[in-house]
Amino acid sequence: MTGAEVRTRLRGAWGGTPGRVLRVVLGVLPLVWIARRVEVATVAHDAVAIGPLGLAAGFSMMLVSITAGTLRWQVLMRAYGARELPSFYALLRHAFVGFYFNVLPSGVAGDALRGVRVARYLPTPAASYTVVALERIAGLVGLLVLALAGALTGNELGDPLVAFAFRAAIGGGVALSALALAMPWVLARRPAWRAAVARIPVAGPIVAAIPPAQSSSGLVWAVVLSLVTQGTAVMAMVFLVGALLDGPTALACARVTPMAILVTYIPLTPGGIGQREFVYQYLFGLAGVRRETAVASSLLYFTLQLGLVAVGGLYHLVERAADAKAGEG
Repeated sequence: MTGAEVRTRLRGAWGGTPGRVLRVVLGVLPLVWIARRVEVATVAHDAVAIGPLGLAAGFSMMLVSITAGTLRWQVLMRAYGARELPSFYALLRHAFVGFYFNVLPSGVAGDALRGVRVARYLPTPAASYTVVALERIAGLVGLLVLALAGALTGNELGDPLVAFAFRAAIGGGVALSALALAMPWVLARRPAWRAAVARIPVAGPIVAAIPPAQSSSGLVWAVVLSLVTQGTAVMAMVFLVGALLDGPTALACARVTPMAILVTYIPLTPGGIGQREFVYQYLFGLAGVRRETAVASSLLYFTLQLGLVAVGGLYHLVERAADAKAGEG
């Protein structure tokens, strides 16, 4: 069996029933582990104590995040030569629907859908998918920058050696992510480099074939807007945790939160459930937050995300109803 056949079978297993079962198990096991080490009644008490104001503030930050993300999408579309742009409201609707589909176990279905929906506005379908992929990378750059800032301004990680290793890893991640974001643009201007990259086994031809942006300023603005999208996502969590903590501890949480989001950036379980709670209770514990408070805040953060998913689902239902009505006409 060739390597390509092995990869095809593994992808099929991960996307099929075995993969679904594994993801459910991966989500349940951390929750079981946490439930045996925290007082569930205290988790429920802290969740209620956060109150409507904390929830409203957190949800408002999430709305700002997805709005800024839509503007980033628009900026990158323009940088990739969009002949015209859909209205901002239309893009925002697509973003919400994409968020709805991204809650599926694959975690990328919504991104693929967004690429399809706006492909006609860009010179080629490849450019549309490239924009969506670069959005992800720009978001990672923004999150890494915030995580590095938190790691450099606080000492929540405790052990100096661990803190140094974490800071070095994040700094390297910033450099590599920025390189990945700029690489198509750079390679288009350096044919010799592009030919050298194309000779790298497996990934080389794929990277060399990525179309470049027509404007480097669009990439810069994408990173700037990513600081807004990730910063407001961080603030959503800080509002939840901060509702139960004093000033200094809340500030420590503001430094830890980007690291926690970074570790759960790629969900291994449906919606990141279990994975997120496990990471948050550990990292927030380094900032002096009780496990119960961290778990309660994490679960409410996920609940607020489901609010965005619900908006996307509603948009999707309205679209399907409109399509059905048009078909009947």
